[in-house]
Amino acid sequence: MPGGDVYPRTPVTRDLAEAARDLAARSGRVASVRSGAFVLGATGLLDGTRATTHWKIADRLAALHPRARVEPDAIYVRDGTVCTSAGVTAGIDLALALVEEDHGPDLAREVARSLVVYLQRAASRSSPLPCKARRPGRPPCAGSLTWSRCGPLATTPSPNWPRV
Repeated sequence: MPGGDVYPRTPVTRDLAEAARDLAARSGRVASVRSGAFVLGATGLLDGTRATTHWKIADRLAALHPRARVEPDAIYVRDGTVCTSAGVTAGIDLALALVEEDHGPDLAREVARSLVVYLQRAASRSSPLPCKARRPGRPPCAGSLTWSRCGPLATTPSPNWPRV
């Protein structure tokens, strides 16, 4: 189930929930990316399972679907036949894990190489890496681990920025 910006801002329609439930009943497993977990929740598929979604909306998923055990720090979660991922790149991580499970590590490695991504990275994150509060005249994310995490990707700061 793909995610997007619609959920959780708007309720999952009955037609979508029923269609997803019908497809899930005919599938060996179901998976969601980011806010697609809200659709799985509306079907009842998250009841009694561990699940994740993007950290910005994990609290909302937990509130709307209290029978799910939402893990906001997980990149992806596989609980039985239900798989959920935190975001787009986490969905790639999940997809690679499923390819490896179904078709073996050689194919998973080949797919990862084709996508130019790591085959496996840490399964959880402790928290997002937000930018520190910005002082006037300071470049974005000055003092953070890397410039590329939160600010413009550059090998050197702009000459107009003060030294930090």
